[in-house]
This record gives sequence, C-alpha cells and structure tokens, in this order.
Amino acid sequence: MQLINAYDNTIIQTDLLLDNVIDVLSGKECPAAMLYVSDHGEDIFDDKRERFLHASPVPTYYQIHVPMVLWMSSTFNEKYPENLKYAKINRDKDISSSKTFFNTILKIAGIHTKYLNYKNALTDSTFQPAQRFYINDYNEQVEFDKTGLRDLDFNKLNEKGISF
Repeated sequence: MQLINAYDNTIIQTDLLLDNVIDVLSGKECPAAMLYVSDHGEDIFDDKRERFLHASPVPTYYQIHVPMVLWMSSTFNEKYPENLKYAKINRDKDISSSKTFFNTILKIAGIHTKYLNYKNALTDSTFQPAQRFYINDYNEQVEFDKTGLRDLDFNKLNEKGISF
C-alpha cells in the first residue's frame, strides 16, 4: 500500500482536473479561455485556530508564492490575439493574485465595467505590477516586511526573482 500525503494528493487531483477542463475546452470549436489561481494547498490541515485551508498568522514563502495558470484555445487566440500577445509580454512580471486575477478574467471575458482596471489585467498593454501585500486573518493588507517572514523566506523570494 502506498501512502500519499494530502498535499501531494491535492496537487495530483488539481492537475488532473485542469487537464480535463483543458481537454474539454480544446475539443470545442469556440473561443475558450481558463484562468486558474491556486489556493494555498500547504494549509490543507486544520490548525489550532480551527480554520481549514486558511492562511497562517505568520506566513512563509510557500504561502505567498501562489501559482496562476492562464490557458487560451487556438480559436480564442485567433479571435482575440491581443490577449495572448500581452499575456506573453507580461508573463514574467510580478502579479498580485487578488488584483490580477479579477481584472484579467474580466478582460478576457470581454466584460467592460467601471470595476475593470486595465493596468491590473495581465492580458492588457497597460499592465503594471501591483504592490504585493499579505492578507491576514482579518482580511487586512500587511506589508511583507511586517508579516514575520523569516530570512529563509525572503531568500527564497529573492531566489525566485519575486519582488516585495
């Protein structure tokens, strides 16, 4: 019997789900796009605060380095080539998952609203990296240097080229 810890199992299942969604969308003859931002899988277990899948009061590098996947079908790219163009240009820039996700999904969906800030949309020519904050248990923004991150975490951020 092979044991797989919950974190590894979560990653495997997420990869499988995303692969299946892309397969379904790829098989359609219509423009399709998918934007996925991971939750914090390393917080899979309950903690003493009785919160499940919730950020810790003192974060680590692994809690603030959250992956985001943007996939667009070839039909979508043919119809809306600027989205692919600017996603490629902006792909290595720092993002703020809370600001970038919302604005990018509005932009690729073609939803124009007063709430869409183009400079926060990864697929726009005006995209500008937003200042990053850690969101604590009270949904308050905390600057990285005031979070309690350790030198090891800051070193990992520097190693990955993530600004803070």
